[in-house]
Amino acid sequence: MATLFPSRAAAQTEADSLFQAPSKSVLGIPEGITDLEVDQEGNIYLLQTKKHRIYKFFEMTEFDSIQVIGGKGIGEEGFNFPSKVTVPNRQSVFILDQMNRRLVQLNTNLRVIKDIDFLTLESKLLTADVESFWPISFVVGPSGELFFLNQEDIKIYKFTTAGTLERAFGGVDYGAGSLSEPYDIVMNSANLVFAVDSTHQKVSIFDLYGTYQYALSFPLEFRWKRLSTFDDNLLFLGEKEIFLYNIFSKKGQTIRFERKEKLVDAVGGKDFIYLLFENQVDLYPLSSQK
Repeated sequence: MATLFPSRAAAQTEADSLFQAPSKSVLGIPEGITDLEVDQEGNIYLLQTKKHRIYKFFEMTEFDSIQVIGGKGIGEEGFNFPSKVTVPNRQSVFILDQMNRRLVQLNTNLRVIKDIDFLTLESKLLTADVESFWPISFVVGPSGELFFLNQEDIKIYKFTTAGTLERAFGGVDYGAGSLSEPYDIVMNSANLVFAVDSTHQKVSIFDLYGTYQYALSFPLEFRWKRLSTFDDNLLFLGEKEIFLYNIFSKKGQTIRFERKEKLVDAVGGKDFIYLLFENQVDLYPLSSQK
């Protein structure tokens, strides 16, 4: 049986033993949560796309205290179909406000710091022969640079922290690194960018400079719908199962969950793996001492 967590959880031998039972569950979460994120303090962020809201559950109060921001609107704190949330550091929360065509940067108190207007970025792309810029996903790099997956040409655009276009990669004519139907991009702790194509059950990997590295595809017994990363591991999520794969050992294992609620999202944190089901978030400790 494969050991999937050599970098941090060597004491945790088997993936199935890791997921035997959660050490904690956050109950009573709102209906329709589509995205999960966790910051370095263990606070939980939940995105409710159809209600245009983001919720923050505070770890220090055992997740009993909640802060909410949003509601449909075009004002500073209004959203229109927000589709992704990420917390790349201790200071910032980023939300892709898709139909308002902007990326919103909040502080950890959920106050707006700034927003990045995609129409403004689009004007900077005219010299690159980009006619329409409609990002469907993004990641934040280690120095604050921004990577956007543009649905119009299936390319990934990298902007500096000053908002200058640095490079574009991917698309349908990028040689071995050509992309077909990616819907998401994620980044791991080694700063590799993963273009996620659940339609073809394939992941294409690039470095920070857009250089194609390799692709991964798996003949799994279930169809995975999204990808999450933590440390050296990839988590492929189905509706009732996950496949954990270690990119160094090149070994993986499928874990099934015998429950009626569907699995929605997963995040690896400092001490826990967080699994979002339709009605709760389960915390699984990464250390056998928890």
